[in-house]
Amino acid sequence: MGNIGIIQQLKQANLYSGKVILQFIGQAGMIIQGKQDTLVIDPYLSDYAEKNYGLERTYQPFYKPDDLKGVDYYMITHDHADHLDPGTVSICAEMSPETIFIAPSYCHQLLLDCNVKAKNIWDIKDETWQSIGELAFRAIPSAHEDLEKIPDGGYRFLGYIGTLNGVTFYHAGDTVVYSGLLDYLKEQPIDIAMLPINGRNAFRFERGAVGNMNYQEAAELSYQANFELTIPVHYDMFADNTERPGHFVDLMYENFSSQKFHMMAREEQMIYTNMQFMKSD
Repeated sequence: MGNIGIIQQLKQANLYSGKVILQFIGQAGMIIQGKQDTLVIDPYLSDYAEKNYGLERTYQPFYKPDDLKGVDYYMITHDHADHLDPGTVSICAEMSPETIFIAPSYCHQLLLDCNVKAKNIWDIKDETWQSIGELAFRAIPSAHEDLEKIPDGGYRFLGYIGTLNGVTFYHAGDTVVYSGLLDYLKEQPIDIAMLPINGRNAFRFERGAVGNMNYQEAAELSYQANFELTIPVHYDMFADNTERPGHFVDLMYENFSSQKFHMMAREEQMIYTNMQFMKSD
């Protein structure tokens, strides 16, 4: 492939309807390639957080921010630097002036500060379905660790349910399991769910590590929501805020053996096929 970035590599794929390529890029970061359009969610590829907040990585990123050149949609769940990474956003905005940045309205000024053009920012303030190109999506609130409303009526922390090329996904961002979350997730069948599993505790919270659902809650949520496939994320980037993903794997196998799950290896790429979509296409 030479020196072309990962986005250009993915765009060379010739996907039938009902298929997407998933590319795991560390922490909660994921690239999803549809038939034509490419979506990246919460990429954390620069050293900005380490230099400015002392957040030392346990492993280095697989790609550089400029590898995202040409991405169509850049989706952000909230303002924390391992999700809205200014070092990645600013380079992507410079190299890909047509990229659309989808983020909670709380993030608007942060994106402007990263030199994203105002016309390229989609401020998300409510839970209505929206669409652009191949991508249709709606935001749902996330509680990290609480539901936090902001003055314009939106939420500071979001997850997203979306469809791309006939595949429905849920990216939880950072969240605990709160009352009402399951109701959102049962409104439509979800093919792929990406859930944080690093949990939370009082000592980590005092050190500034705001918590998420733990692996037991993620497994139970997967079963209750009847996701087709669950992918655990957000468990090994920072040494003092981790979880062993094998615990999630063991629990799913032992307690919810009918539920499909897959722990993606670092830098893994996989193709997902929505068989129901294929049958009806």
